[in-house]
Amino acid sequence: MQPNLLDELVKRYEAGERSPDLVQALNSAAWVGFHDPWEAPPQQTPNPTRKEEDVADEPMDENTDDMEAIRPLSVDMIERFLRWKGWNHWKHSDGTRMVNFRYDPISDRETLLRFMIQGKNLNVFQMSWSSDRRVSAERFDQAFRLCNEWNDHKRWPRAYVEMPRAAKNEDETEDKEVTSGTLVLDLQFLVHKGIQQELFNEMVRDAIATGWDFWKNAYTEYGL
Repeated sequence: MQPNLLDELVKRYEAGERSPDLVQALNSAAWVGFHDPWEAPPQQTPNPTRKEEDVADEPMDENTDDMEAIRPLSVDMIERFLRWKGWNHWKHSDGTRMVNFRYDPISDRETLLRFMIQGKNLNVFQMSWSSDRRVSAERFDQAFRLCNEWNDHKRWPRAYVEMPRAAKNEDETEDKEVTSGTLVLDLQFLVHKGIQQELFNEMVRDAIATGWDFWKNAYTEYGL
């Protein structure tokens, strides 16, 4: 699916349109964006009996088992995703949910996933993924090249090098030179009106599945 067509679908969805045809098109776009060409897409079951205006006026279904119900973005949606995956997680006092992946020999690192609800209106989902390996300043150029090449070929998740500013001593007037940084994967999307739990799960799951290739490439191709 062409990016401009996908953007148009997302704009219609965020504007409040909830027609079955639009939801099906978004599900198809999510599949195309996150799966390899040889994978067979799931079967779509059209529902031609429901009118667009009827769907738009219906209240959100509060049944937590209904994966197709349109719900507002919330921490509960993150919790349902984590239960769906069967992952143990931790809750930070600020509401962040965290999942720690044990050492992976293919990427030679442990990684930490953070799930958050951000934004003034709490309608932005963010996933931040980092690891226990640091990148020395001498290898920043390679890290930048890795991230740039990744971002050129993958829409989600976005890769960047995080270089925290070193703390000053009381008697210092200039910042210390940064000696190392970390590779980070970041996924963010805005949800104005609501989203299906099923669609949310698929988008986040597939972004994570794609992200494992980044960590593998960082180690096997760049030695980072």
